Amino acid sequence: MISNGAGTTERKNEWTVFSVMNDYLSNGELSRRKRAFMKINYLPMVRKELIDFNQELYNYLGEK
Repeated sequence: MISNGAGTTERKNEWTVFSVMNDYLSNGELSRRKRAFMKINYLPMVRKELIDFNQELYNYLGEK
């Protein structure tokens, strides 16, 4: 397995809201960078109705 730095196994430019959401649903948590990515990209995808709203994920993203 190729590591792309700091314990990651995939590059940021390979992330999608769907893939990161699947990571959250599988693991129950996200890395600091994936969490920041989702804070920026999740709600716009929900508003465009491209992904279903998940209250648990939304609450998780709002926590510090």
